[in-house]
Amino acid sequence: MLIAESIMAQLQSDIPYYTCAVGESNQPMLQFVDRRLKPYLTSLTEAYRSSKKLGSRE
Repeated sequence: MLIAESIMAQLQSDIPYYTCAVGESNQPMLQFVDRRLKPYLTSLTEAYRSSKKLGSRE
């Protein structure tokens, strides 16, 4: 019930929006968000990140 408790705490706070991130490798949580939270969300976005290790300077 940790998610329910955090949602209730958010509702009682002065902060109007809740933001969270779920890693793409966490498929069970992505499915949970899609099935249970998505109908109540005002927005849902995807973010992409890339990185490349650059050569070292000597």
